[in-house]
Amino acid sequence: MSKQDRIKTLLRFYGENATVHGIAAIHNSLSILRKVIFAFLFTSLFGAVIYAVYSSFYSFSLRQVYTSVEKESRRNIEFPSVTICRNGKATKSSLPVNIVDKTMAKLEGIKNGNASLSALHKFVQNASLEVRAAFENSNMSVPEHPPMLLRHIKDACLFASNKYCNVTRDFRSTYGTDACYTFHGPGPNTYFQAENGPFFGLQLILYVNESDYLPLIETQKGAGFTIFVHERGTIPLLEIGGILVAPETFTQISIYKSETISLPYPFRTNCSDGEGLTNYFPGRYSDQSCLVTCFYKHVFEKCGYVNPTIGGKIKPKKKSKVTIDMLKCELEMRDQFLEGDSLAHCDCPKACKEVIYDSKTSSSKWPVDGDLPLYRHLAKSILGFDPINASDDFSSKNFLKVRIYFDELSVMRYVTKELIGELDLISNIGGHLGFWCGASVFSVFEAIALIASILFMAIFGKSGIKVNNDKDLDMEAFEKSVVKVKSDKDLDKDD
Repeated sequence: MSKQDRIKTLLRFYGENATVHGIAAIHNSLSILRKVIFAFLFTSLFGAVIYAVYSSFYSFSLRQVYTSVEKESRRNIEFPSVTICRNGKATKSSLPVNIVDKTMAKLEGIKNGNASLSALHKFVQNASLEVRAAFENSNMSVPEHPPMLLRHIKDACLFASNKYCNVTRDFRSTYGTDACYTFHGPGPNTYFQAENGPFFGLQLILYVNESDYLPLIETQKGAGFTIFVHERGTIPLLEIGGILVAPETFTQISIYKSETISLPYPFRTNCSDGEGLTNYFPGRYSDQSCLVTCFYKHVFEKCGYVNPTIGGKIKPKKKSKVTIDMLKCELEMRDQFLEGDSLAHCDCPKACKEVIYDSKTSSSKWPVDGDLPLYRHLAKSILGFDPINASDDFSSKNFLKVRIYFDELSVMRYVTKELIGELDLISNIGGHLGFWCGASVFSVFEAIALIASILFMAIFGKSGIKVNNDKDLDMEAFEKSVVKVKSDKDLDKDD
């Protein structure tokens, strides 16, 4: 049998036994008209398959994503870190005596001289820079016990209504000063809230010590504290957010935890875990920490100023004192960043995982006037002050109460998932092949085997199928073994 006849026989066998419905229909049709109709249908439907497969590949190449929202309830939930910062960071007690005396003398002179508002504003601006420079240059020791938590108040720090905090263990200075302390930072001791509501969270009674503030200089945020609730193991960005709490109030802060999980490149979210990026803040990478890092890096390069909040991550060759010119330069850079002029230099991709604590606050007057005589009577034993000095006015202006708690023991999870993955792509292609042409994975292997056999016979003149003694298969015997659909005499010629 000639090579051409062998190929024809192989094609006839494939046509009669192909699992692709269209090919079998074309081959088994008895009239030319039927063959043409089925051939046209098969060609059209196969074109639809090609278009559908192209669309699937195109959608897959876009790496599109969708976000699923899940509310995950928990039996208990780990309490976050809470950082408490005094609004007036540079106080009289933290500054050199000569700076305090000089500033207070100037304030008295302005007050007695009836200075204009513009002159007052200019003085405050210059004095604030001078005080800030003196504060950052001072080598003051940082007390282990936070000064905002008086030792004499037993329930100054209370968790779940009955667990007294170990203040020296549970609180750590945040940036090496006495202005900010963090509760429940990194460490072996872990706090969990096991029930909903304010009585199962953290309670703090904070001492403001308003008389220690420098008038007009360190009072821009008012008397009181700024509270940051953040993921444990991280340091908050003091430039961003925070909840202000004021004296003479009882503030309740209900918090809600949410997690956002995104996908890295090549997906469209193109998030990052911070690998390879400079980050001056410990803990999980965030795009906000990246922006603040970028800002401080530019400030150091242009102004030579190292802000204490970056924890000594920048180490200049020669340590120099902070000057007023450095601080003015930093303020100018800050204005540029706020206007967005310098953000173009910052490559800060979205973080792949973000943990956010949203909050709601409510407050009421505290202590209540009816309780003030009691506080005054017990001043010596509770507050540590002489009752004569602990007037009602003193008590109301120097203390505040805060409760921080989870309102629900649940976490909102926003999880980004790929819209079309590799398995989805294969399933789509298989679905289109099966729907339009009745093909399957096995059909693909059939076509591959047919093409390979034809090429083998075209090159070597043999079928490639071996039997006993490695002799070529007798193609005539092979042709006789092909199963016939019907004999010619049984066919309806009208069809």
